[in-house]
Amino acid sequence: MNNQNHQDWNIVVLRNPQATKKRLEYGKTHFQNSFQNKLDASDDVTMSHKTVGLSLGQQISRARLAKGYSTQKQLAERLMCSQKIVNDYESGKAIPDNKIMQKLRNILNITLRL
Repeated sequence: MNNQNHQDWNIVVLRNPQATKKRLEYGKTHFQNSFQNKLDASDDVTMSHKTVGLSLGQQISRARLAKGYSTQKQLAERLMCSQKIVNDYESGKAIPDNKIMQKLRNILNITLRL
């Protein structure tokens, strides 16, 4: 019979935990520094997102009233979203979301273009 008592079955770690920790810290600082450099190099002061715009908001509002939804709450219930989202779209402050835009197109039967 083969006797294997002479073999060492202990777990061996091939990485140094401190070196791994240092590598992770370097990655974080490197990412933060590169992001900060991009912000510094940017000539945009405001760094804001593109919104739907007031003309599109007025178009949504007119179509909502023409379809018989007298309040934003009624349209929000039909869209299965909050009233604030409908308000943001109609005021032109919303950041465009393709899912909501498609629902608005289908419910109001209009063409919306940004």
